[in-house]
Amino acid sequence: MGSVSCTNSSNLSSKSLLSDHLKNQRLDEARALFDKIPVPDLRLCTMMITGYARNDRLGDALKMFYDMPNRDIVSWNSIMKGSLDCGDLRLAVRLFVEMPERNVISWTTIVNGFLQVGRIEMAERLFWKMPVRDVAAWNSMIYGYCGNGRVEDAMKLFEKMPCRNVISWTSMIAGLDQNGKSDEGLYLFRKMVGSGVEASSTTLVCVLTACANVLALHLGVQIHGLIIKLGYCFDEFISASLTTFYANCKQIENASKVFREVIHKNVVVWTALVTGYGSNDKCEEALMVFRDMIKIGVLPNQSSFTSALNSCCGLEALDRGKEIHTAAIKLGLETDVFVGNSTIVMYTKCGNINDGVAIFRRIQEKNIVSWNSIIVGCAQHGCGFWTLTLFSQMIRAGVDPDEITFTGLLSSCSRSGMLQKARFFFSYFSQNKNIEVKLEHYACMVDVLGRCGQLEEAEELIRKMPIKANSMVWLALLSASRMHSKLDVAERAAKCLLDLEPNNSAAYILLSNLYASGNRWGDVSRIRAKMKHNGIVKQPGSSWVILKGVRHEFRSGDRSHPLSRKIYEKLDWLGEKLKEIGYVPDERFALHDVEVEQKEEMLFYHCERLAIGFGLISTVEGSTIIVMKNLRVCGDCHSAIKFIAKIVGREIIHCHIHLIILFILEPFSNAMLYNTIDTRVHKMTIQLNNISEQRWKALEEKWNGHESSKNERAAGQLSSGRVKETHVTSQCTQKALPLHPSLSPKIRSMPSIEKIKRSSEEINVQVSSMADKGKYDDLRRIITKECAKLHDYIVSLDKQISEQLMHLGSTQKNSGETREFILESLKEMFATEDAVKDILNERQMKFGFSEDPGDAHKSGLSPQSAKPKLEVYANIVEELMRECKEGFKKDSASAKKCLAEFLETCNIIMK
Repeated sequence: MGSVSCTNSSNLSSKSLLSDHLKNQRLDEARALFDKIPVPDLRLCTMMITGYARNDRLGDALKMFYDMPNRDIVSWNSIMKGSLDCGDLRLAVRLFVEMPERNVISWTTIVNGFLQVGRIEMAERLFWKMPVRDVAAWNSMIYGYCGNGRVEDAMKLFEKMPCRNVISWTSMIAGLDQNGKSDEGLYLFRKMVGSGVEASSTTLVCVLTACANVLALHLGVQIHGLIIKLGYCFDEFISASLTTFYANCKQIENASKVFREVIHKNVVVWTALVTGYGSNDKCEEALMVFRDMIKIGVLPNQSSFTSALNSCCGLEALDRGKEIHTAAIKLGLETDVFVGNSTIVMYTKCGNINDGVAIFRRIQEKNIVSWNSIIVGCAQHGCGFWTLTLFSQMIRAGVDPDEITFTGLLSSCSRSGMLQKARFFFSYFSQNKNIEVKLEHYACMVDVLGRCGQLEEAEELIRKMPIKANSMVWLALLSASRMHSKLDVAERAAKCLLDLEPNNSAAYILLSNLYASGNRWGDVSRIRAKMKHNGIVKQPGSSWVILKGVRHEFRSGDRSHPLSRKIYEKLDWLGEKLKEIGYVPDERFALHDVEVEQKEEMLFYHCERLAIGFGLISTVEGSTIIVMKNLRVCGDCHSAIKFIAKIVGREIIHCHIHLIILFILEPFSNAMLYNTIDTRVHKMTIQLNNISEQRWKALEEKWNGHESSKNERAAGQLSSGRVKETHVTSQCTQKALPLHPSLSPKIRSMPSIEKIKRSSEEINVQVSSMADKGKYDDLRRIITKECAKLHDYIVSLDKQISEQLMHLGSTQKNSGETREFILESLKEMFATEDAVKDILNERQMKFGFSEDPGDAHKSGLSPQSAKPKLEVYANIVEELMRECKEGFKKDSASAKKCLAEFLETCNIIMK
C-alpha cells in the first residue's frame, strides 16, 4: 500500500514538472524527464502529444501516439486536434476514421477542422450526422459560419438551437459585427439581456467593438456603466475596448481617462491609446504615449509599431519615424510584414523612396498590402518604370492585384506620361471580373488622358461611364484643362462640377487661374465676386519644414518668422545666381493683374521658396531638405527649384498633396533618369501636337473651301448652259467631304509614345555617361535636339498630307472616287499600324521590365535579341508607311499596290 502511494506522489510531481517544461516550450527537457518515468500513464503521454503538436512537431507527436501501449478516447482526440493545429486535415480525417470509438468532442473537433479550411458543406454534413450534439457543437458551427462570411446561415442555426449559453450569444454578436452588421449585433445583445443571460467580459468586449464601429456613443456609455456594475472595469481587454470605443467616437479625453484609471502593463491597452490618439489627429500625443510605453518596460508589438509609424506619417516626421524603425529592428520586427508595410508607407510619404524600396526587399513574406504600399509609393514619387517593374514581379509572385493596385498603376502612368500603358491597364482591369472599376479609377484615367493632352477622349470617357461621374472625375478634367489652357473644356467641366458641389472652391480657383493666365481679368473679377457672394474661401497655400521636431510654416510673402531677414537675404542671393544661369520667371503663374516687376517679385517669394530658404540657412551643408506643401507646387517654382538644387548642390524633396518630387544635383538611378527624360520629351511633344492640331483645322477649312468653290463654279456653268444638267447634278450632290474623322487624329498622333521611347532609347547610351559625369547641360541639349527632330517630323507630315489632298482635290478625273479611296486606305493603313504597335508595345513592356530572362525564351526570342528584333519590326513598319505615302502621290494603282504590300508585311509581323 505504501509503495502505491509513493508511486502516485512521484507521478504527481513528474506531471507538475513536465507541465512546466511544456508550458515554457522546453520540449527536450520535458522528453528527458518523461523517459525517466518507469511507467508513464495515459495522462502524461497525452500531455507530451499535446506539447509536441503545439510546437509544430507533429512527427514526434505521432511517434509518441503510436508507441503508446494503450490509447483512450482522450489520446485520440488530442492527436487529431494536434494534426489540425499543424494544418494536416487529411491526417486528422484518417485518425477520425480509425478511432475505435468517438464522443461528441471527436465529432466537434473534426467539424471545426473542416470549418477552418472553409469546407462548409462537409462540416454541415458531419454536424447533422452527429449522434449527439451538445451546446459546444452548436457554438462551433455558428462560429464557423460567421468566420466564413455566412452570417445568415449562422443566424438560422442560432434560432434552431435547443439550448443557448453565453458563448452562443457572444459568438453570434461577434459574428454579426465582423460581417458588417453591427446594428443587428447590438439588437441581439438587447435580446440577450432581456432573456436573463448575464454577459461575460468577452461579451462586453464584443459589444463595445460593435458600438465603436457604428459610433453608438449613448449605448456605449450605458455598457460602460454595466461594466462598472459587474466589476469588469479592471479587466485589461475591457479597458482596451473602452479606450478604442471612446477614441472612435471622438471622445479622446474620455479614452485617456479610462486608460489612466489603472496603470496597465498589457501592451494591448497601450496600443489602443496610441491608435486612438492617431485616429483623432493627435499624432504628437500618440508618439508621447508610445515613448512612455517603452520607458516603463512594456514591449511594443506589431500593432503598436504600426500605429506609431502612422502617426509619424501624419506629422511628416521622418526623423522620428527612423527612431521607431530602429526600435523595431532592435526587437527583431524589421522583417515582420505588418511593421514592414507601415514602415514602407512612412518612408514613401515622407519623401524617402529609396529606403521604402529597401524595406520592401527585406520583408520575407509579402502580402497584397506590401505590394500595394510600394507601388503606390513609387507612383507618388513619379517613378513610373519602378512601378511597372514591381507590378511585373507581383504577377510573377502569384499575388492577384486588387482595386488599390489598379489605382496605383493608373496614378503612376499619369505622373510619368505613359498614356498607352494606362490604356492597356484600364482595358485589362475593366475586363477582370474580380476587380470592380470604381469612380476613382475613372478619375485616374481621365487624369492620364488630360495630362497627355487627350481632352476630347477624356470627355468622351466621362460621357460613356456606366456610373454617374462625381466631383473627383470632373475636377480631374478641369485640372487638365487648366494645364493645357483649354478654356471651353474647362468651362464645361466647371459647370458640371458646380452642379454637383456648388461650394467647391477648387472649381472656382482653377477657372479663375485659367482666366488669369489668359489675361481675362474681367472674368477673374467675376469669379472672385461670385466666390465672395457665396461665402467660398480659398484654402491658403502654405509650405513647411520640420526641423528637430518643430514645424516651421510659411505663406507667400510671409515675414513673420524670426529668421525672415536671413531667409530673404538667402533668396535674393539665389535670385542673382538664377539670373546668371539664364533662369527667366514664367509670368503665367503670377495670377494677379500687376506690373511685370511685381509679378516676378511675387513668384520669387512663394511659400515653397521661403521654406527652402529657411532649410538652407538652418541645416548643414550637403544635407537633404524636405519641404511639405498643402497644395500643388506652381510650374514656375518647379522649374526654379531644379536650378536651386543645382546651385546649392543639395537634394531638395518637395512633397505636395498629390506628388513627391526629388530635385537632385548628383546622378541618380538610370531607371529614374530615363523616366524623367521620357516624361519631359513626352510633355514637349504634347505641346507640338497641340500646335499641329491647329494646322489640321486650317487644312480642313482649306479643303472644304476648295470643294465649295468647285461646286460654285459647276453651278455657274449650269446657269450659263455650258454643261449638261445630268453631269452637274452629280457634281453638286457630291458634298465637300471633310477629312475622315479617324484620319486626322491618327496622323496627329504619329509621334506616339512608342516613337518617343525609341528616340529616348537611342540617346540612353550617351545619357548614361553624361549623367555619371554630371554633364546636365549636354543632357539638356540632347533632349532639346530630340524634340526638334519630332517637331520637324510633325511639320513634314502635315506638309505631305496637305500636298496629297490638295493634289487630289484639284484633279478633275474621278476626284471623288480617288479621294474616297485615299481616305479609306489611310484609315485601314493606320488601323493596321496601330494593331502592329499594340503587339510591339505589349512585347516591349514584357521584355523592357522583366527581370527573368526565361520570359524572353517563352516568346521564341533570346534575352539578347528580344529588343533589337522589336526595333527592327518597328523600323520595317515605318519604312513601309513612307513607301505607302509615296505611292499615294502617284495614282490609284500604285497606291493599291503599296497598301497591299504594307498589309501583307504587317500580317507577317503580327503572326
